[in-house]
Amino acid sequence: MGQGSRKAKLAALFVLGVALPALFFAAVEGALRLTGVDTEFVSLPGQQVQTPPGAVRDGNFFIAQDVYERILQSALPAEAAEWLSCFRAAPDVQYKLKPNGRFRVSNTVNRMELDAGLKILIESNRDGYRTRPLPRTKPPGVYRILFLGDSTTFGWGVERAERFSDRLGDWLNAASTGLRYDVVNLALPGYSSYHGRIVLERFRKLRAAEGSEPFVTLDEFRANLTSIIETGRKNGFETILLPPCCPLDYLSAQTAPAEREGIPALDGTYILLDAVSTIQRGRREPELARQYKTPYGKEVLESRRLLYVTSDTCHPNVLGHRILAEALFERIFRDRLNTRG
Repeated sequence: MGQGSRKAKLAALFVLGVALPALFFAAVEGALRLTGVDTEFVSLPGQQVQTPPGAVRDGNFFIAQDVYERILQSALPAEAAEWLSCFRAAPDVQYKLKPNGRFRVSNTVNRMELDAGLKILIESNRDGYRTRPLPRTKPPGVYRILFLGDSTTFGWGVERAERFSDRLGDWLNAASTGLRYDVVNLALPGYSSYHGRIVLERFRKLRAAEGSEPFVTLDEFRANLTSIIETGRKNGFETILLPPCCPLDYLSAQTAPAEREGIPALDGTYILLDAVSTIQRGRREPELARQYKTPYGKEVLESRRLLYVTSDTCHPNVLGHRILAEALFERIFRDRLNTRG
């Protein structure tokens, strides 16, 4: 098997935020334990989801797999996989962050940031999510916005305050003259619509589904979205669909339930790509854009435009999160400011 086909096969089976093969983790765990790094690995049933369009053509796409291979070959310190120690097994949803944790981890999906030793802070609440302590009741005068998703919504590679969910909350509260906007982000790397459905049900104190596997077919994806939308309607809140990084067939699969149920559905990848031209002309966040242009160079960015706004053509970088927050604010929330939810 050639190197290219081998990497393509590995990518289909293991991608940070898409799939987590237990056997490979077990091998890395054994090697890391010899180094003294304290880790807890989550063993999940096999998951396989189509890789994002164009991602397999980007060198950064294979960085997660490459990290572990380099660790096993002693070419990288074990600390490069320290993000794995953030998680623990959890009933129903397979895994969550360790509760009340504080971790500084490397951005393993971006080779340049990894080699530069840059780290992000991941803090978890008592429920195992990267958000403030979850309120048990909603006070009067509060409009709550709940985010569900995978590593793109979780904010892999950026600080918590830089995520599009948190930026949206900041902008809404700054513009509001009445309501207080309360953002809750329950996304985690690797979570699918299956996990989102269960997290939503548990968050709303509903009976969680049991006995299902997290492998998500297109039909199950549609059913999960429909369930999430219906759960929202029954409990008095609206669902908005925004996949920042989604395979084309899954992106198309969200259209039918969104149109049928009459809810907003935005294409996050299109929003990010649409912003690139203004970034290239220096009309949008020029200082921040320069930080990404300098290490990659003009030639790489011309062929892989998404690297202006993502770490690996999938996970939004700081600039990408700002763009997504702006899209939500302008397209969904500006006309609803101070309107009670």
